Amino acid sequence: MAIPVMSDHPQLAQAYVPYQVYKGILPAMEGLRKGTVFPELYRPYK
Repeated sequence: MAIPVMSDHPQLAQAYVPYQVYKGILPAMEGLRKGTVFPELYRPYK
């Protein structure tokens, strides 16, 4: 399935939210520790 991409001419002051492909979720306790059950959204502070 092709995923649409952002327009070459995006409008000002309009939110752009890219499509996400579902790849599964983390176990509940790991998701609780990380703050998300979606591995693609986990971004730890460095």
